[in-house]
Amino acid sequence: MNTMDREQTPDYLEHYALNSAPFSSQPDERFFYAGAALMQRLDLLTHLTQFGEALVVVTGPEGSGKTTLLNHFTDYANDAWLLCRGSAADLDRLPALLAECLGCEESDDPQAMLAAWRDAGDDSQLLVLLVDEAGRLTPEQLETLSLLLGDPAASQVRVILFGDQKLEDTVDRARSAQMLHQNVQSLEVPRLSEEETAAYLMYRLAVAGYSGESPFTPTEVRAICKAGDGRPAAINRLADQALREHVARQRGHRAGTGGRRRAGAGPWAAGIAVVTLVAMLVWQMFGAGPEEAAAPQGTTGTRELPLPLPEPTPAEAPASPQPAQPLPFEMEPETEPPREEMPTAQATAPTPTLTTPEDTGTEPAAPASPPAAPAGTGPAPAPPPPVAETPPPAAVPETPPAPPAVTPAPPAPAATVAETAPATAPPAATAPHGKDWLQARPADHFTLQLLGSRSEQSVRDYIRRHRLDPRDLAIYKGQFKGGDWYVLLYGDFADKQAALEARDGLPAKVRAAKPWPRSFGAVQKDLGQS
Repeated sequence: MNTMDREQTPDYLEHYALNSAPFSSQPDERFFYAGAALMQRLDLLTHLTQFGEALVVVTGPEGSGKTTLLNHFTDYANDAWLLCRGSAADLDRLPALLAECLGCEESDDPQAMLAAWRDAGDDSQLLVLLVDEAGRLTPEQLETLSLLLGDPAASQVRVILFGDQKLEDTVDRARSAQMLHQNVQSLEVPRLSEEETAAYLMYRLAVAGYSGESPFTPTEVRAICKAGDGRPAAINRLADQALREHVARQRGHRAGTGGRRRAGAGPWAAGIAVVTLVAMLVWQMFGAGPEEAAAPQGTTGTRELPLPLPEPTPAEAPASPQPAQPLPFEMEPETEPPREEMPTAQATAPTPTLTTPEDTGTEPAAPASPPAAPAGTGPAPAPPPPVAETPPPAAVPETPPAPPAVTPAPPAPAATVAETAPATAPPAATAPHGKDWLQARPADHFTLQLLGSRSEQSVRDYIRRHRLDPRDLAIYKGQFKGGDWYVLLYGDFADKQAALEARDGLPAKVRAAKPWPRSFGAVQKDLGQS
């Protein structure tokens, strides 16, 4: 109990005027940080559940936020979904778990239970089976889930597994043994970048009642992010430790200075008496001399008291990770491009490439002409020196005519630059296909679904950012949870295998989002419902 009390009420709460522990290891939904990368994962997970047909696997090490993501996924779920949540241990009693979730009698045949539920229910309702701590599953249990999904009665069933690296290893073994009969869609819980770590720390402090500037220096934030590998649990532990050290260091400094003053009081009083006697004698001999003799003693005593040297040293200690810091920065943009939360950053990225041709066609043209004039006069004086001493007068008249002759020349290249810029613009203006094109596709053909978002602009920014050819793309608007849902599709392929092979030709960052094949028949059905 005492240990728990110390953890829940750290000594820095009073110092920073906090009403609760901001970095406790105990889960608290108040401190959920909806970062851009995490919300993108949440949207993708929601989209795969609604429209996917694969076994979804969400992985991350301990303390990465898997259970937190699972909790918010359940809160974020569509009202038409029937959620059935359990753990790896519950799969040993799968019929009992299904009976509890479906509200029916338990049977030894899970497929029969699902068929009865489907016949008695609404065709639009989905049963979503959520399994936490799935790293404990065996390949045989994965095969059971795969067979369950493969049954026609389970067309409205989705299975999502949350686990650590052990889950990935088990999935690989089951796939190698051909025990899985569906595609497996793998997602990783994203790490926090350095910028997100700084925002995450301040968010938790604000929830705990803090107001003011960040108590963490940029160097400390960088060190915390790197040492914690961008994982929330490790970041919480390191941030808690850092705040404890801040307070302990400040208290130690105050106690140290106060102790020195008290300890030096006795010798100081004796010194004053001695100095007074000496001052009286010296004053009689030299007048103002005694004050100068007493001053050094006073100053030496006061200089030893402050000594605030221990404080800079802790600040220099975290500086050592700086040279190795570029690694965390590149890992977080790896994070999978935040598609929904950072439209402005994405939109500004292509902007320089569009504006530079205009700038180079106007501004550089003006500076280009003045340098051209000296360049033209430079070669002219070079030949005269070897001729004789008479060319100097001839070289002088040649320099004035040179500028007017050179300055009219540059406008022509400037015009060509301005003409080439619009030449590249029309292809970029091509728009992706729309609803009419999608409805005209053969229903048995397949396409690759790249993205789903609540913002159409985010989808178009995604296209520009990854330089995808709009002629190969299609966008349509559907409905999800009472709001618009924009879906980005790629290509028209004769069969599912062709779509999977085409996925390998997409840009690396697009492939990292795990595009998945989808039949045009399913797309057209979705269009009919919107």
